[in-house]
Amino acid sequence: DGVADPLERLQRAAIAYYDDALLLDPKCDAAILQRGLALAELGEYPRAISDLSRALQIDPGLGEPYAVRALHAQAHNLYGEAYRNFREAVARSPSNPELRNWYGGFLMDAGYLQAGWAERQRAGELDPLSPLIAWHVGYAALVMGRPDVIEAYTAKALENGWEGPEP
Repeated sequence: DGVADPLERLQRAAIAYYDDALLLDPKCDAAILQRGLALAELGEYPRAISDLSRALQIDPGLGEPYAVRALHAQAHNLYGEAYRNFREAVARSPSNPELRNWYGGFLMDAGYLQAGWAERQRAGELDPLSPLIAWHVGYAALVMGRPDVIEAYTAKALENGWEGPEP
């Protein structure tokens, strides 16, 4: 397939499955939402925002569209807008580990290390089987100077199928 990054390969495969699901049911809100999230992970924000705006029309209570808006704002150094959108995302979807992970990364990038660390840990608690989140918690532990946590979470990332070189 020509894609070296294992995460990108999985996201591209997921997008293809969501495309297939939407051919069968163009109003499948779960497929619209998940395709939008996968597109956002790849940095394809215009398509992601379009999908997530459609999903928000179907379910106005979703937090994910706000998280993608936040990621897009962060990518363009609009930190105030990113912060407001992340706060709205987490308020609407407090138990979504992916949103908590993204928010934690944003907070750490913005220099709010303790708050970011707490969000990344919360993401790891919410989804203990995600290899990506485990790797991110391990990396946050590195930044925070917590070698005890680094080892536990990088091992968990590998155990749960992380194929990348980072751990």
